[in-house]
Amino acid sequence: MSNATFAKSVDAFRSAETKSTNAFGTLIEYAQECLTLKRMDNPEVSNETLATFLKNTLTTEENSYKGEKKLTEMPVTYRSAKSVIMSAVLNGVALYDEDGKPMGKSALEKASKESKGEAKSEFAKFQSTMATAYKIFGKVDTLHDIQQCKELVRQLADAVLKAEAEKLPKAA
Repeated sequence: MSNATFAKSVDAFRSAETKSTNAFGTLIEYAQECLTLKRMDNPEVSNETLATFLKNTLTTEENSYKGEKKLTEMPVTYRSAKSVIMSAVLNGVALYDEDGKPMGKSALEKASKESKGEAKSEFAKFQSTMATAYKIFGKVDTLHDIQQCKELVRQLADAVLKAEAEKLPKAA
């Protein structure tokens, strides 16, 4: 496993332009190196064992990196990426797509949730969003903002009624 690959990845997360430096892809490459080495020792290794091994390896690398760079904690973008990768490994999700390219963070997160059966239906997402909107509405305090909210709700109701009408069976 290359310490340089790990350092390159974290340096990219520390920069302001993580998308252009492909920090997530570099971290995927490092994680895959670790997992490949572990599988060489035992091809039948469980996802839990792989995740534990990867977590321990990353923790060792993090401690070394923080000491070298005089940091007290790792960048939040790195910690978020690590969490997504760890979840994918634990759930047995491939880190590379069918073309052999590292999966993107959103795609990997979605695949991991789907493998756990956590993927929400569109209705469940809508329901959750409406509950959040209702809570936020309780904090709206000016007449103008309340009127704006009323207009948005009217537009949404119109869209719902239109969609319902399109789904109703046509009269013969």
